[in-house]
Amino acid sequence: METTSQDNGLDIFDEALNARGTTMKTACSDFGNARQAVNTTPVSQEKQMDEISLLNDKQVADRLDISPRTLRRLVARAEFPQPLKVGRSSKWATSDITEYIDGIKAKRNAGSGVRK
Repeated sequence: METTSQDNGLDIFDEALNARGTTMKTACSDFGNARQAVNTTPVSQEKQMDEISLLNDKQVADRLDISPRTLRRLVARAEFPQPLKVGRSSKWATSDITEYIDGIKAKRNAGSGVRK
């Protein structure tokens, strides 16, 4: 039987595994587990990016039930977070809006003696 370079490569790989006391099945299993762990990291980062959404001034004002002008006044007085600039557009992360609302609730609860 003729020995090909591929067979020779596998023989060398087998010898290296045997020298370490590892079988081909264990090595493949270890490789599969490592590959799976590596492949899950970017997916979780993609999910985090999907959870972040940006809203324009009209959308933020609608969520807060105020006018866009009132929103701009709040920003000017530093009572509301500064927008993120995307090109020439002003955008707010939904997390900033949630934090703002939570802050208002905390002030209200602190003033009235009510606990969360």
